[in-house]
Amino acid sequence: MNTIDKKEVEHILGLAMLNCNDKEIEDYVNSLNQVIEEINKVQALEIENDEIMISPTNNKNCYAEFETAKMIEKEEILKHISNREGDYVLVPKVIE
Repeated sequence: MNTIDKKEVEHILGLAMLNCNDKEIEDYVNSLNQVIEEINKVQALEIENDEIMISPTNNKNCYAEFETAKMIEKEEILKHISNREGDYVLVPKVIE
């Protein structure tokens, strides 16, 4: 079982250019060793089934079927507008 000691944490802090006091270094040592313990527990499990379970549910992606509706042509709209210039609708000036 691998463990991390104070010297290794100090080396990592030096590489990261971080300064920590002795209590923080001890906290890091303890936390990292707890992580290593949990990793070792997972590695110690004997798994006999090679089937990988990515998700506990059988969700499927379902995309809705969209139907396109008939679009109104631009010319059809513009013929009902009395105040226009070419393809543009003329509106009153708002800002002077």
